[in-house]
Amino acid sequence: MYMGFYREAVPKIPAGNIAALEGLESARAGETLVDATNKDAMTPFERLKYVSEPIATVVVEPRNPEDLSSLVKAMQRLALEDPNITITMSERTGEYSLSGMGELHLEIATTFLKDYSGGVKFAVSKPAADYREGVTERGSIVSAKSLNKKNSFQLQVRPLKSKAPESGEVDESEIVWAQDERRNTLVDSTKNTDYLAEVRDPIVSGFRWACKTGPLCEQPLTNIKVRLVNVQIHEDPAEREPTQIARACPC
Repeated sequence: MYMGFYREAVPKIPAGNIAALEGLESARAGETLVDATNKDAMTPFERLKYVSEPIATVVVEPRNPEDLSSLVKAMQRLALEDPNITITMSERTGEYSLSGMGELHLEIATTFLKDYSGGVKFAVSKPAADYREGVTERGSIVSAKSLNKKNSFQLQVRPLKSKAPESGEVDESEIVWAQDERRNTLVDSTKNTDYLAEVRDPIVSGFRWACKTGPLCEQPLTNIKVRLVNVQIHEDPAEREPTQIARACPC
């Protein structure tokens, strides 16, 4: 137990106290710890939700390319300790970006990064503001097809004015399939379509991937509701592989 600057090792902690546990390297912020004997009966605590999200980003690059792996490990440790820090890698440039709540937050994060990286020398760019993309009004119903043109989807997008699905902006006839950290929500309003349950996971994966980079300036999408209106899934499993479904494109 923590007592100011001091720590006292104890064999057990009664309810109502705050304890510190060491050695849980695989634990992540927001997860619920429970004894293995109670894992089937215990209900996890509600997921942590933060008021805001990262709004500033810096690019971090090692002076010596051979130190990249050490720097990436240090960044991953930093992100584990601070859930408000996000680490991303650009598939186009290979650059690693560090995003935080502001310039001061990033300054503190890079200070910790120097300690965690074991003396690795790296360069940090000037902070840049993060932007978001969205929609301003209900869109028309559009179509998309899988890469082999054997599966088709009809979708409609509209803005969300508040947090979904608790806000009531999702109709009773719609089933919420997914919602990401930027409140983008995917709902299913189809009616018992054949084979739809078998391709649900790749559809959700495609939705999450599309929300990461918007069509205007490749910035993340936020506060949108994507409604799956109608689908036609091929009866042959070989023609509806996850890659075919997740990468469906407008037609």
